[in-house]
Amino acid sequence: MKKYLGIVMMVSLFLMGCSASNEQAEEAAASQKITFKELKQKQEKVLNSYGIVDAPKGVYHIPISRAMELTAVKGK
Repeated sequence: MKKYLGIVMMVSLFLMGCSASNEQAEEAAASQKITFKELKQKQEKVLNSYGIVDAPKGVYHIPISRAMELTAVKGK
């Protein structure tokens, strides 16, 4: 019986921690005033475009599809 009580308590504590994390994430998103849809759009834009990451160091990003093509060719 004690074994099951311990398991129930651990699961309860885990779930309470998860809900606290979700609340913190929701608060952070609200404070930044960005929606999931907007975040997804920004990520898609970066994944599918060329751009500068650090010009003085010569670091740039390329579309993910192009990066996969170059990786496949390099691997042959």
